[in-house]
Amino acid sequence: MKRNTIIGLVVALVGAIIFFVQYKKYNIPPKVAFPDLELVDLNGNPVDWNTQQKPVFINFFGTWCVDCIKEMPDLVILYASLQRAGIDMILISEEPIETLNKYKNSSALPMKIYHANKAFKDIGIFTYPTSYLINKEQKLVYSATRVQNWTDEKLKNELLESVK
Repeated sequence: MKRNTIIGLVVALVGAIIFFVQYKKYNIPPKVAFPDLELVDLNGNPVDWNTQQKPVFINFFGTWCVDCIKEMPDLVILYASLQRAGIDMILISEEPIETLNKYKNSSALPMKIYHANKAFKDIGIFTYPTSYLINKEQKLVYSATRVQNWTDEKLKNELLESVK
């Protein structure tokens, strides 16, 4: 094999590896140990995962994130459907509690908002929004990155069925 061919193959292989690592980082939701997350409510009180007795839909978001803001109206509609089915919904942000309180008050969102004590990158979250659904045994049953069509009936049914 010619030297240029070998160099070309090595460059292509390195490029493919870099692409895969970047794709995975930004497009595949990371595994998150939810019971180990250190969260506080908007009053600064710690959140105890052990008291969570119902399935919970979790959305990692930023108040500054254009895609997060875009999907919020659909999340409010989904919230109503999930509540009727006995499923909680929480939003989690790494932003300061003061910022989150202002956002909650100005947006009048019905769902709980929690502050993560760790930076999202330390949790493994690199894409906003990233969403999860865990069942009452705290096992992951659904995950997605980026904006989803939360009002789609097929998706809603998939979510509801996954926690039965």
